[in-house]
Amino acid sequence: MAGALGCHRPPQGTATPPVGSAPGGFQALYRAHVEGVGSSRSLRLAVAVGDDDHFRLEVLGPVGGARLAFAFDGSQLHAVFPGERLCGEWQDTAAALREMTGIALPAPQWLALLLGRLTAGDLVRYAFRIETVTNGRVMRAQLADDGPGGVGAPPTVSYAEFRPAPGGELAAEVRIQRGAEGITLTLRQLHPMPPPVEALALPCPPGFGAAAAAAFSAAGVSFLGEER
Repeated sequence: MAGALGCHRPPQGTATPPVGSAPGGFQALYRAHVEGVGSSRSLRLAVAVGDDDHFRLEVLGPVGGARLAFAFDGSQLHAVFPGERLCGEWQDTAAALREMTGIALPAPQWLALLLGRLTAGDLVRYAFRIETVTNGRVMRAQLADDGPGGVGAPPTVSYAEFRPAPGGELAAEVRIQRGAEGITLTLRQLHPMPPPVEALALPCPPGFGAAAAAAFSAAGVSFLGEER
């Protein structure tokens, strides 16, 4: 279901501004409600953000450990898919995230989109149309198009109930929708302390095979957690 989140590639040569408005790490846990055609299910999303652009994100089932984990170390994106014993690392983070999640943004901006921290200028730069602004905050935006080969309506992202957090406010509810498919992230826990540096690392475990980003998608992994 990666396509449900869009497949737009940002313009070449675009600068990469930092995530958030000020330094400050935190840890958060979201409930993710996934809706498909004739189906729905729940996941959890654990996010750990360092004092800089470094972050780690884990897609969790209702119980148990991570189904997919990926981390950004400031220059490379690292991913581990425990179920298939796959791992990978990429310098072109936008291309890798497009393959794995359907959202083609550089890693810091990709996370900022999920947190509700992209400014109106950022969104326009990455080809979003601003639809709703309230008290200076972008509350709803849609990709201007779905990129070459895109099928169906471009994805729309909307936000609600912003809360204070280190580095700037967070959207307590995020909705990404494309047609009948979508995901709603609801903030459940927020710890305003940066994680230990070692907790942000994501080395490839022994015995895991290296794979291209497309292999993660082909194996049935997407941000929306669809099981193929």
